[in-house]
Amino acid sequence: MKVMQEISKAYIAGIIDGEGCIHGHVGNIHKGYSTGGAIDVRVTVEATSLTMIKTLQEFCDELGVSYSIYIGKMARRSTKPSHIIRITKRECVKNFLKALLPYLQVKRPEAEVVLEWIEKWGMDMRGTNSHKVRNIPTKEQREEFLFRLKELKYVA
Repeated sequence: MKVMQEISKAYIAGIIDGEGCIHGHVGNIHKGYSTGGAIDVRVTVEATSLTMIKTLQEFCDELGVSYSIYIGKMARRSTKPSHIIRITKRECVKNFLKALLPYLQVKRPEAEVVLEWIEKWGMDMRGTNSHKVRNIPTKEQREEFLFRLKELKYVA
């Protein structure tokens, strides 16, 4: 059973490497930020293969990772409809990427940058973790993170 789990992780990592996007962006401006919004991170896969999306869905369910599924824009450019699976909650992004990190090849540097960001700034980067107040990254730190992540997308 353990061997099948590792093969499954390697297969899912291949999907992420080939069809996935590890993305960060500035979210809406929230209380606690005077110079812009919090960083939101997500993992997205858009594919015309519903089987591939269902495989990702099953993997997420096994990990306890929440996700959303949408009809994608590729449907307009193709005879086949596309489907998008998107993981947006930081805890879920963290658990998903940690599970796949040993198997990622192409997207590994992006995953490492996102995991480093989450580790450094905690799960709530808005500084409002229930009743606890956390350090809030500066505008420059947020910009540097986004620059590093974007720069990795252009590395062959």
